[in-house]
Amino acid sequence: MAYVGLRKPIIAPLTAEGTYGTTVAWGKAVAFSEAPNSTSAELYGDDALAESEKATTGAGLTLGTTDIPDTVQEPLFGHSATDGERVANISDEAGYCGVGLIGVKKVNGVRAYEARFYPKTQWNDPSVDINTRAGSTEFQTPSTEGTAMPLDNGDWRYVEEFSTEAAALAYINGKFGVTGSTGGSTGGSTGGSTGTP
Repeated sequence: MAYVGLRKPIIAPLTAEGTYGTTVAWGKAVAFSEAPNSTSAELYGDDALAESEKATTGAGLTLGTTDIPDTVQEPLFGHSATDGERVANISDEAGYCGVGLIGVKKVNGVRAYEARFYPKTQWNDPSVDINTRAGSTEFQTPSTEGTAMPLDNGDWRYVEEFSTEAAALAYINGKFGVTGSTGGSTGGSTGGSTGTP
């Protein structure tokens, strides 16, 4: 897979009823990685491997963004943000969120837009590095680690490719339950159901 770009990270809180709240843009994407969590078991008989079982149960996610806006502080980390002040309390609990983003690929000279949607995720507070400016300016951006978990039906990731970014964004919005929108990531959800979280 030849990825050449990354765009439009979007989140929405996942409710106990299995629907999503208001979608919010999670800054601008800088880098993304997915590391599947796998389990395996082997059964030996007559001095040889008789059975083998391998399965993926979810994934570790890492997302680097240009910024982490106030609007995602509460749904992602449980922190409050009021009038520009962000308050982190030891009693804050990270909620469950759906996350979507678009990977840009190039296959045989043709661009494709890969919509990736994780229906149930939970995220740690981001790591932040701040350095003094030396001989040249270097941008420092936050990186956030999280976990993609399965819904009750076992689904933990959805991926589909499209020929345009607008179509990929519409797909992600559809997963959140947002209808009739291809250009926004801040509109309210219409309550699309994903199954019990």
